[in-house]
Amino acid sequence: MIEPGSGLRWLDGSDADDYAAWCDFWSDLTPRRPHDHPDYLDLTGPACSTPSAVVYDVPGSGTVFYAFSWRDLCAMPFIAGVRERFEEFFNQREKNGH
Repeated sequence: MIEPGSGLRWLDGSDADDYAAWCDFWSDLTPRRPHDHPDYLDLTGPACSTPSAVVYDVPGSGTVFYAFSWRDLCAMPFIAGVRERFEEFFNQREKNGH
């Protein structure tokens, strides 16, 4: 569960506790956007991506929620030999051109 006033929290959709907290949080959203659910991001995201979200709760002001995916580009076959670490962060709207 994401407690009010908890500040900034990163949710990793591949972690069981974060996944449960994310689903609980999502079920209380109004409106609930399907593409903000971790399962949707997992189903529609590119290969090797991890559904993630950031929740920032500002006491007395509200909550900011942003769902996205990320992937380790070095896990991709065409970059496999690169020694530096490269990551890509994206959301579904960017991916689909909206």
